[in-house]
Amino acid sequence: MVRYFLRLAARNLWRRPRRTVLTFLAVAVGLWYFIFLDSFLQGLGRDSVRNLVELETSHVRIHAAGYWDKRDELPLDPLIERPRDIVRRVAAVPGVEGATPRLVFAAQLNNGVDELPVTAVGIDPQADGRVFSLEKYVVQGRWPQPHDEAMGPGVAQAMLGKAVAELMGLGVGDTFTLVTRTRSGAMQAIDLQVAGLLDSPHPGVNASTVYLPLQAAQLALGVGDAATEVDIRGTGEGHAAALQSEIEQTVGARAQPALSVHAWQAMAQDVLAMIQAERAYDMVFLALVFVIALVGVVNTVLLATLERTREIGTLKAMGMTTREIAGVFMAEAGLVGVLGGVTGVAAAMATEFWFVNYGLDLTPLLRDVDVGYPLSGVFTGAWNPVTMAGAFLFGVAVCLVASALPARRAARLDAAAALRNL
Repeated sequence: MVRYFLRLAARNLWRRPRRTVLTFLAVAVGLWYFIFLDSFLQGLGRDSVRNLVELETSHVRIHAAGYWDKRDELPLDPLIERPRDIVRRVAAVPGVEGATPRLVFAAQLNNGVDELPVTAVGIDPQADGRVFSLEKYVVQGRWPQPHDEAMGPGVAQAMLGKAVAELMGLGVGDTFTLVTRTRSGAMQAIDLQVAGLLDSPHPGVNASTVYLPLQAAQLALGVGDAATEVDIRGTGEGHAAALQSEIEQTVGARAQPALSVHAWQAMAQDVLAMIQAERAYDMVFLALVFVIALVGVVNTVLLATLERTREIGTLKAMGMTTREIAGVFMAEAGLVGVLGGVTGVAAAMATEFWFVNYGLDLTPLLRDVDVGYPLSGVFTGAWNPVTMAGAFLFGVAVCLVASALPARRAARLDAAAALRNL
């Protein structure tokens, strides 16, 4: 009996092929766009978190107690006084793949003519690569070395973001000065030579950051061996909270709060909030798809009932029950949902294959413009089979729900009154 109803529904669908095609295409386009949007947002969130962790925050970070509340000011007090002791201790923690000290401070980059506010980062050139991935984005020159003084004593090598270098008219081999304040508050000028340029997928790195050897920064700022932070790389973003707990026990941050330990999620609250907001937008668009499908299917079923009044009367005269007639109309709507779902998911898979493997290069449009996400260059999507399966089932369910009321109305027609339309 079910097979008979399905064959009857399939035949009825193609009585008005143009209307059927338009209806299931409306469902298909809505589902395709929803799946593509979901892929875009998933990829946006994934790449943003990856860039943030690999280029800025690391998985877990240690500060001196009291630094966290003032971190936006980039203060030089309080500092971690013996950061290399902490690096050795946390290196023994299971799950730690690397640890490195950094000294981060605010400065003005002076090229002899203009000045630009930048974030200066003193790094250990040998250890930094165990935590961060900056070195692989060197596009000109080379990575700075600890005691590299090509211009003579007192002139250390530095790495600039490509956007900073272009803005200030600097190239590899050029010299510039960082103007800052020491730990005691005295003005200080640090002469540096450009060793190389970075072109990373993080706009903040490209547009406002200068990297110099840690020892040169410590000497210039008068902080001895101190650092503002120790950054730690773990086995993955999902294990950061557990690693934070292990490190807190190892460095004694719980019993003796001279240090504070933070997972990357605490340092990325703004980005995570934006990703969450985008997911809410995703759900709003899904509701819009629901409305479009609802209107299209209701219109199709209503027109069908009006055009087939005589047929409904004949079927009832032949003994079909109200439930069976309603089932035929709902089966037609369900088939529209299946056609729309299959078409929409197939189109989305084809689009995602290109988007996931090749992506969309927005460099000419955005360059190093900060759009709020630590992301630039090529945007790629992410496969999400759960979304595809859910979208297909959602499309079919919406069509069935939308057809329920008009199908019931058609089934309740009086047989004698319907036959008088002959």
